[in-house]
Amino acid sequence: MSTYTFELQFGPLYRQLVKMCLPISFVYIILLALPLIELFSVVLDYFVSLNLPQEYVEPALLIVIAMFVALTLAFFIFAVPFIITGVFRILCPPTDVRPTGIRACTLDGRMRKVIWSEITHVEKVRYFGLNYLKVSSKNDPTLWVPLFYEDQDIFAEAILSFAPPENPLRPFMQEQVKVSASHDEMK
Repeated sequence: MSTYTFELQFGPLYRQLVKMCLPISFVYIILLALPLIELFSVVLDYFVSLNLPQEYVEPALLIVIAMFVALTLAFFIFAVPFIITGVFRILCPPTDVRPTGIRACTLDGRMRKVIWSEITHVEKVRYFGLNYLKVSSKNDPTLWVPLFYEDQDIFAEAILSFAPPENPLRPFMQEQVKVSASHDEMK
C-alpha cells in the first residue's frame, strides 16, 4: 500500500491571473494617465514660463510618463500574478491519494483527510477560472481538489485504483482518463 503525492501545476493558475490582471492594469493606467496628462500641461506651462525651449521639455516629460505607464503595466501583468501564484503555492500543499482516502485542502487552505467511504457528493466547479472538484463528506469539511496537477493522468488513475466502485469521485476521474486518452490520440 502506497501513497501518491501530487503537486499543483502553476502554469494554468498564472495564465488565469494574467488574464484577470490585464484589464485591471488598463483601468489603473487610464485612471492615472488622465491626471498625468493634466499635470503634463501644467509642468509644460511652467517650463515655458521659465523661457526654456519647449522642444527639449516636451519629449523629456513624455518619456517620464511613458516609463511610468510601462512600469505599471509590467507590475500588474507580471508581478502581481507571480506574487499570487507564490502565495498559492505556499497555502495549498500537495494532495495525497492513499488507499484509505484522499488528503487535500479545504477552501480556507487547511489540509484535511477524507476516508473514501465518507465521501457523499462530488461536484465539478470553476473557481477563478480553474477547475476543481468540490468533495463533500459526512463529517469533514468540504475538500477543494484542484484539477491542474503536474501528473493529472496518474492522479486520476490513483483515485480509480483506490476508491471503491460506488465512490462519487470515480465518474469524474473516469471522465478525466477518457479526455486524457483522446488528447493522446490527437497527438
